[in-house]
Amino acid sequence: MGVVNAQAMDLLCVLLESRAHQVLPDAVWLGGQTHVYQRLRDHGFLGFGAAMASAVLCPDCRMGSVYPGFDVVEGKVKYSAYCMECGPMTLTKEQVWPWSVNPARVATLIKSALKLCGMSEVAELVPGRLWHLGDREHKRVRRGFFFGCQLVACAVDVRDAMASVAAPGSEVLITTSEPPALLETSLRDKTVIPLRAIAGLRKGHFSIESLDAYLSRRNVLSLTKKKQELTLIYSVQLIF
Repeated sequence: MGVVNAQAMDLLCVLLESRAHQVLPDAVWLGGQTHVYQRLRDHGFLGFGAAMASAVLCPDCRMGSVYPGFDVVEGKVKYSAYCMECGPMTLTKEQVWPWSVNPARVATLIKSALKLCGMSEVAELVPGRLWHLGDREHKRVRRGFFFGCQLVACAVDVRDAMASVAAPGSEVLITTSEPPALLETSLRDKTVIPLRAIAGLRKGHFSIESLDAYLSRRNVLSLTKKKQELTLIYSVQLIF
């Protein structure tokens, strides 16, 4: 159970960093991680994409593609396809629709896990990239909490957006983007916490560990070069 939960969180971060935030159904069934995708779906992280796949691999012979269609029978949608080798077949929705993760939904779940629910709604600051979760005092310092994904290409916009709602130095940025990649951006002096370092699927729900250790002093990302390799140094130890 613990291994699957850890794999699910890793997969969630990968999907959030992918361009379309989704994976084709063939990859779900043929990648050997169907149970991991299902765990994410059970916890409300995964849904279906905006459009049905135009073609999928035949689930029976796996020798070629089939082109799914659908009919509405007695108010229910039924999916089917025809394979030149196997003949007509019935398919499930999971077999013909891409599996998709909604980053705004993830932001809402993080806000809930941080117990910021009594505050304002999640606000999207940079479309599809950055959300303001809310504010909270920590040791008499008001901190602004944010969630972001795919931040490297829009780091300047992210920095400016956070500055518009939070005091300089008070920002806490939880992200699926890899910290080493952020070292070369304008976010290198921000408090950056990898989602996979603090989040988990435990006892049937999504949880985030206490952030006190991360907020007790400023987490500044710094870069050292040793043997031409990037080494990430935090002011507190992070495991990701």
